[in-house]
Amino acid sequence: MGHFMTYLWQKTSWPSFYWTHGSFINSLVTARHNQGRLLALKQNFVHSFEMVEVRQPLYADWFVPGLDEQRLFGWQASLFPTGFAGIRKVAVGSYRQKDPAKGMFPAFRIEAEIKNWLQWWAEPPQDLDIILRAAIGSIWFLIISPFEAGNFTLAAAIAEKALTEKEGLPFRSYDLALQFEENEERIKELVSEMTIGDGDLTPWINYFLEMVNVALNSALTISEQKDLSEKFWKQLSIFDLNSRQKKVLNLMIEEHQTMTNRQYTEICKTSRESAKRDLSELVKMRILAVGTSKGRSVCYSLNLTDI
Repeated sequence: MGHFMTYLWQKTSWPSFYWTHGSFINSLVTARHNQGRLLALKQNFVHSFEMVEVRQPLYADWFVPGLDEQRLFGWQASLFPTGFAGIRKVAVGSYRQKDPAKGMFPAFRIEAEIKNWLQWWAEPPQDLDIILRAAIGSIWFLIISPFEAGNFTLAAAIAEKALTEKEGLPFRSYDLALQFEENEERIKELVSEMTIGDGDLTPWINYFLEMVNVALNSALTISEQKDLSEKFWKQLSIFDLNSRQKKVLNLMIEEHQTMTNRQYTEICKTSRESAKRDLSELVKMRILAVGTSKGRSVCYSLNLTDI
């Protein structure tokens, strides 16, 4: 007798997911802490969805409250404005009609399942953490994969929208979608594992939190740098700096680098005497500190003590 695979959605418990809090509670606490630090900085940056022209309308729509079937259709259609994914023609603005791979969620059940998913999305359990809502909402959507193309991108967008709705900022301050892109292969492996599992989302939530923390740490590095730079230039506003000095200081603050007379000369395309004079003035203003080396190897660093 042959052995027939039972998929997750064929079980009577579907879609009753469960997870073990103890395995990821520390990662969740870290994520919530870093999220608070980042939101306090309120620094904007260019999100990967903004960089890709075809995804910009989708990015903008995250900040419009609510989510329904028609918006999902619009999101998917916006990714394929020509109706093609590369050279392959794809159905847009409608659910897929076929099951292109073995083990895919059956097409005839998609419409009913998305309605179920949307109802959960609109009324999640009150005690469900916002990051867990993003994790569950995105993996559930990926398991269904309701469209012929674009499901992975939409799952990332769904996770971002879940976070956007609760954070209440007019922009995304960290880039979780980029983590989805960079970890696509592993995420798809996890989806495959989920489809033959029993509804335990613990491995997925652990991985999702890893991606969230990578995204948060990356954004914190950028935001703290911007914050430091703003404070630095605010303090320097009382000084009458020339264009060469401003250029070099900006480079030093952005790239965390020291400066020598020779480097200054090359960067500013100026004489060694002008470079020496400019650097000496910056030391007198206590903007730069002089290293212990002497002569041509003397090195200057930013004096950030009071910033």
